Amino acid sequence: MVNEVTLDQIKERALRKAFEEGFSPREISFLPTLQIKLNKIRENREIARCYLVIIFNDLHSRSYALLEDVFVEEEFRGKGIGTELVKNAIEIAKACGCYKIIATSRDERREVHHFYLKIGFKEWGKEFRIDFD
Repeated sequence: MVNEVTLDQIKERALRKAFEEGFSPREISFLPTLQIKLNKIRENREIARCYLVIIFNDLHSRSYALLEDVFVEEEFRGKGIGTELVKNAIEIAKACGCYKIIATSRDERREVHHFYLKIGFKEWGKEFRIDFD
């Protein structure tokens, strides 16, 4: 899926809303973020993917990574493809100098929790969110 909104348009919307909320230009900073899509292709077909987001903030001297939307087509599950993909993402995060990587999963996805724990993740904190539309 291709998003037709450009980064500049998103930045403009964010600035406009921040100004409406009373922020001054000195109170707004844009920090770099890098999004990487890793996928596995077999016979010209994507069979697995994940997104790795490298996030920089000024609270830490090093960036951190967020692992999102890990997915393996059902017929290819249980063959180590997801494990390989996530391990690749972990190594890329390390190479980018990240001090941690975070993976999220819905509460009911126990098999995914076990998958992450087996790879070396540990349970940490709780996620909160608001869905828009």
